[in-house]
Amino acid sequence: MVKRSADAEAGKMRLGCLFTLFLLAAGFYYGIQYAEIQFRWYQMMDAVKEQASFATALDDVTMRNRLMANSDRLGLPYVAQDWVIRRTRDENANRVITIEAPPCRDSVVVELPRFRKVWYFTFQPSYSEAY
Repeated sequence: MVKRSADAEAGKMRLGCLFTLFLLAAGFYYGIQYAEIQFRWYQMMDAVKEQASFATALDDVTMRNRLMANSDRLGLPYVAQDWVIRRTRDENANRVITIEAPPCRDSVVVELPRFRKVWYFTFQPSYSEAY
C-alpha cells in the first residue's frame, strides 16, 4: 500500500509549476513574434536572390517592381527608390549584379505589468551574384 503525505493532495499544483508554465507560455508567445520577423527576412532575401538569378532575362525596372511588390506583401517599408541594382564587371571580366536596399528595423515588444522590454532587429537585404 502506498502512503501519501498530507501536503500532496490530488489536484493541487505547486506555485513553482505554475510559474514554470507561465514562463514557457510567455517564451512561446514572444518566440512566435521573433520567428515571424526572421521568416519575413528570409522571404525578402529569397526574393532578392531570385531576382539576381534572373538578371540575364530581366531589366532593372522589372526587378525593382517585383522587389517592391514583395516588400509590400511582407509589410516592409521600402519604396522603389530604396532598391539599388548595379550591374558591373569583376576583375575576371565576369558580369556581376548587386541588389541592395537600406537597413530595415523591426522589433519584438514584451509588455507585462510594470515591465516593458523592446528588442530591435536590423537587417539589410543585399545580394551579389555573377551572371
